Amino acid sequence: MVGLAVLGLGVAVAIVGGAVALVGPARSAPAVYLALGDSLAVGVGATVPEERGYVAQLARWLQAEAREQTNVLLNLAVGGETSDTLVNTGQLDAALSAIANPDTDVRVVTLDIGGNDLLELLIDGPCATDPTGPACRAAVEARQAGFAASYEQILSTLTNALAAEPRPARLVVLTYYNPFSGTASPYEGPTDAALLGSDGEIDCGANAAEPERVGLNDVIACIGLGHGAIVADVYGDFWQRGPDLTNILARDIHANDAGHALIADVVKRALEPR
Repeated sequence: MVGLAVLGLGVAVAIVGGAVALVGPARSAPAVYLALGDSLAVGVGATVPEERGYVAQLARWLQAEAREQTNVLLNLAVGGETSDTLVNTGQLDAALSAIANPDTDVRVVTLDIGGNDLLELLIDGPCATDPTGPACRAAVEARQAGFAASYEQILSTLTNALAAEPRPARLVVLTYYNPFSGTASPYEGPTDAALLGSDGEIDCGANAAEPERVGLNDVIACIGLGHGAIVADVYGDFWQRGPDLTNILARDIHANDAGHALIADVVKRALEPR
């Protein structure tokens, strides 16, 4: 009886040349949700970041309710991360290692990065003293150009790594909200312009010769779409709701519990449109 295989109760019994081998059912690799980004992805601003941050809430949904479920969360986000530091200080390398790991199956990747690239301008420089002036706008445009180059590198690297996997994951990129929206702060209008450009909308057909029309969210969405990523556009859901959804009244731009819950909902809708 050479080569006879008998299957029963989930165990394969192979009789080959008189030898009997018991082969258990194939074990599938853990299905991983990989979170990348800055302090928002860490959960800063939530009362209990590891439970109420948007990544934690999204992970629970992916584990229990999503059509395609995961069972492991790997959050590599680093507070204060910029697009440059994500590339150069280890987060991107760690993500690539996780994707290439044969013992895991990365199914969903989320990325929020870029907010700190612009936030630095409010701490020091022309935007700190005159957020509506031409010097601030020039600084924002220069910083966005640098961000676009880094973001292109990040997404090219991630999408190439995911494409090499047997089952490529879904990559979700998040735009940014304006924490000053609805506050009548002198930073409200300039931050809108920095996020959406002078035309006030995400427009991937914006004329490259008119950089004032291009904002940070344009860069995120348009480069993301160019690499086949799913765009979770957080900006609109926060419009005029900064005091309710962030800690801005306490001089903290991070989302509060309600804001993190809303960000998680935006990503859910992007992953599974109704």
